[in-house]
Amino acid sequence: MTEVQDRLNGSDLRDDQRRTAEEIGVIWDKARPEPSEVIGNTHRPNTLDYWMYELEKIEAECQ
Repeated sequence: MTEVQDRLNGSDLRDDQRRTAEEIGVIWDKARPEPSEVIGNTHRPNTLDYWMYELEKIEAECQ
């Protein structure tokens, strides 16, 4: 669901497309994450990869 919403919010637009849209008055609902920002767990919650990621994150916090 979040993936679809991000696409609808224009997250998959190239920078030049975003600038052009902003020049004609488009106002985005939320700012794009910075490229260096860690996005987090991108796996679906009903997959093993999701839970492995979560366990590895907890393990890293404990060390």
